[in-house]
Amino acid sequence: MATTAASATQSYLRDARLQAGYASRDTAAIKLNYSPETIGRHERGDVPVSPDDIIRYAEGYQRPDIMLRYCASCPVGKKTGKRACLLYTSDAADELD
Repeated sequence: MATTAASATQSYLRDARLQAGYASRDTAAIKLNYSPETIGRHERGDVPVSPDDIIRYAEGYQRPDIMLRYCASCPVGKKTGKRACLLYTSDAADELD
């Protein structure tokens, strides 16, 4: 099972979607290959967002800062006192560089 951040409201996901030009979850769903319902659940914090989900949002919205915000609230970030830690996998790091 993947490690997830606390299920606090993920308003930054909604903000990132809107700033990326996706006024509706329906249009973002096409880019992200998630259902609009899943995007809504992630944005509201109804379901936990995994590191893989965060990478998909960061790439789809062209917002790598989403990864930093996610990790600042993850258990590892809290435990180490880090304000942010990168969640890059080797594949994701190659795609974002």
